[in-house]
Amino acid sequence: MFENFRLVQDPSTEPPLNRPLHDATIPQALDRFLQNFFVFTGRASRSEFWWVALIVFLVGTVLSWVPGVGGLISTLYALALIIPTVALGARRLHDAGLSAWLLMLNVVPGFGTAAVLILALLPSRASGAKHDIGEPGDAPVNFFDNPPDPQR
Repeated sequence: MFENFRLVQDPSTEPPLNRPLHDATIPQALDRFLQNFFVFTGRASRSEFWWVALIVFLVGTVLSWVPGVGGLISTLYALALIIPTVALGARRLHDAGLSAWLLMLNVVPGFGTAAVLILALLPSRASGAKHDIGEPGDAPVNFFDNPPDPQR
């Protein structure tokens, strides 16, 4: 989605966007988050997930402190990031060898969110490769670029 906006100077040294980047730095994690904004397939490493989660949380907290309109701004910010953060969570669970449907635990107040955060802490597993689509050099499958076929 943001092909022309790159935070990393030389992305050729990284694995393809549809594969996890272990030991990602903050700029690398944010760059991959922006490049995979609406991608629910593939995998994301722990460092990719947790750096983005930290930045999203910190920015939301700072926005909520804006006098007068902080609540509105932070709410709009949270709404704008719902789909991208769910996509990142799905990719993180895939890397741990789990189904992205476990994100539905978030609807259970308290326990569900804690359970998903604990699942996001799990290490990468080789079984997560079953969620990879295409060859390592292929572009990630973006839902908006490849909508489901209505004929099926």
